[in-house]
Amino acid sequence: MTRYGLSLLLLLLSSCVLAEVAVEGRIKFQHIENNELSDTNLSTNFARLLLKADLPLSNNSLFYLETIAAYDSSFAQGKYSFEHNEFDLHQGYLSVTSPNHAIKLGRQVWSVADQRLLGKREGTNVRRRFDGVMYQNNVLNQLQINAYHGYAVASKTGVFDDKHLSSERITGVYFSTAELLLHSMWYRDTTAENNESRHTIEAQYRKKLGHFSSTFHVAHQTGIVKSEHTKAWFAQFSGLYSFANLKFGPTLSYATGGEAGHEDGYFRSLYAKAPYYSEAGIFSTTNIKHIGAKLQAQLTDKFDISLDMRRLFRVNEQGDIFGPGRSLFIANEQLKGAKIADTYSLTTQYLYTKKISFELITSYINMSNRANLEKDQSFFVEAMLHFAY
Repeated sequence: MTRYGLSLLLLLLSSCVLAEVAVEGRIKFQHIENNELSDTNLSTNFARLLLKADLPLSNNSLFYLETIAAYDSSFAQGKYSFEHNEFDLHQGYLSVTSPNHAIKLGRQVWSVADQRLLGKREGTNVRRRFDGVMYQNNVLNQLQINAYHGYAVASKTGVFDDKHLSSERITGVYFSTAELLLHSMWYRDTTAENNESRHTIEAQYRKKLGHFSSTFHVAHQTGIVKSEHTKAWFAQFSGLYSFANLKFGPTLSYATGGEAGHEDGYFRSLYAKAPYYSEAGIFSTTNIKHIGAKLQAQLTDKFDISLDMRRLFRVNEQGDIFGPGRSLFIANEQLKGAKIADTYSLTTQYLYTKKISFELITSYINMSNRANLEKDQSFFVEAMLHFAY
């Protein structure tokens, strides 16, 4: 943001009455032992503080402001980090609503229905942002239509100096009901070193029959990367059977992977992701298939816990596999169908009041039984506090 833009923002804030302020605090620790990395036995601390404010302009319009301060203990001066950002303006957009319409214009973070945020990686300290517009239309209170278009924002280590990238554009539209989601997204990067264009179509269907609920998710992606054609697809199923205060069921997924120019390409991770924070689950859409199980327990009205267990297998011989924040790297020398890892993720959530909640996520990834490797493990702990007044 330029000084001129900052001055306009301060002028706007001074003329508004503060409606609500929310704070999100995050502390995360990760420890990685990976013999294929140059930075083996990596231990890193992350911290993030978000300050969010709603500034009403009229009965149906407001200005949303969000600042961020994010810390990465492995960040070195002069080295770019996805996890590090000095105190900065993270989001700032104008929101105008009516009974059936809503529009957001400005710098914002985007999500698709109940899926995770659009971004290059899962669970990053500094989330991916876009300068653009998001439009929402509610049809007959059953169908919701959303469309978005914008430019990616380049996060810099300075203060108020982040600019959008005119060469990196994203356009999407999705339709959602209580059971069905249809999403189409077009991503373009016209820089000479990347020269990339990808189109993703995905569908998600939820169905509940008695005590059993299930979710089907399918995505297909085609594109051109440096004049080479690429394609990939991904499918996932999860089911949960409810009894008393417990829910238990299986999860399955399959995805293609490889390199541009091969018969099968790979998913670029800039698309909507499943709604979890767990570091152990993010392998599911990159040259990975899995079989697993999930257990959820509602212990009290305010406290619930869930356990997600997965065994991961390689889909194709070719194609590198990247894990959390590209901190974990699985090279492409393994055989097709080879076991990659066992992952475990334990999540607890406590709702103290309607405006104060706490989350604790613990993830463990074990690749110690892979051929010719003595130990290859990762451990993640993340705590988040949400507070609003």
